[in-house]
Amino acid sequence: MSAEQVLAASNSTEGAIVAARTSNYEGFAISLWGRFPVLVFLNHVVHGRSVPVGKITMERPLCGTYFCNFWFRYEIVCEENPFVSTSEKWGVNEEIDKRYWGKFKAFKEYVNTFNLAEFDYTALAKSNYVFMRWQRDALINHMADLENFPFSRFYYVCLTKTTGDIEAYYYDENSALHHTIDVKLIS
Repeated sequence: MSAEQVLAASNSTEGAIVAARTSNYEGFAISLWGRFPVLVFLNHVVHGRSVPVGKITMERPLCGTYFCNFWFRYEIVCEENPFVSTSEKWGVNEEIDKRYWGKFKAFKEYVNTFNLAEFDYTALAKSNYVFMRWQRDALINHMADLENFPFSRFYYVCLTKTTGDIEAYYYDENSALHHTIDVKLIS
């Protein structure tokens, strides 16, 4: 099942709220720097083409600026983009995937089957959850030192369809940064 099919199946779920075209979220990020407001924008269709991109705005002095804005690309977990990452694409292994996906309560029912070749991604698409990975694509702020930007890896993400809530956990093997995002759909 492709990402487009996941979105179609997700939108057919009665009472579901899914980022099909554009959705705005607000909430908080929690990290070693403290708790601060964050806005997330998800867009699935750009200029008539399916382009899964989003933007995060963090309202805290990071990177020498007041607003820390960056675009990210995302992928939805589906048959084409399974729970288990390929090390070439994401730089993680099955153990890391299991540890990070396992942070989501919604993942508990998949913990013993997520790594099987016969995993039922059609049933996952019809569930109340959309699992994703978000990876920074481009900074919006002008920065002299892009390589030292703290969010160079990616987030493990879970969207609850019926509420529109998103929970995300940042992963970076070279960082002690423990960063989470918890946002709610606003439009």
